[in-house]
Amino acid sequence: MFFAAFIVTMSVLSVSYGFLKTMETSLTKEVENNVLNTARIVARMPTVIDAFESDHPEKIIDPLMKVIRNSSRDVQFITVTNLEGIRYSHPNQEQLLKPFAGGDEGPVLQEGSEYISVAQGTLGVSTRALTPIVHPDGHRLGMVAVGTLNLNIEQAMTEIRWQVYQFALIGLLLGNVG
Repeated sequence: MFFAAFIVTMSVLSVSYGFLKTMETSLTKEVENNVLNTARIVARMPTVIDAFESDHPEKIIDPLMKVIRNSSRDVQFITVTNLEGIRYSHPNQEQLLKPFAGGDEGPVLQEGSEYISVAQGTLGVSTRALTPIVHPDGHRLGMVAVGTLNLNIEQAMTEIRWQVYQFALIGLLLGNVG
């Protein structure tokens, strides 16, 4: 009897742990793909590229980014900057025309690299995609950073964990009672 209960318990716990790790990996990849795809779309928008030729690109870019951000349930910020890292868009209007925060922008601004990063910004720790904005003639104009706050990711994982714990408990009870 003890051996059977041990096997049931270990089986339920192993499956639950494996499921949680799979869900965590899946959620992380989903967030990364979402922010990267959004950054790529913004970086290629003709309106964004053309705004860099304006005397006040922030007046064109910021309202557009607000519409895109508000249309996406999983994106907390879309920041567009010039090559010096000066913001042309930000959810907090007081951050417009100020330097980008995070310390992870060097490779995209200096080399034109595209990547995913986790960094502390003005809104908190976030998972973000950084991608260059390139003019059709090939010269770089700036970058786009699109991010999801890690607090929101953790809240989603907490909900999933509680559901798995509930099913695991039911499995343990049913498996060990019978």
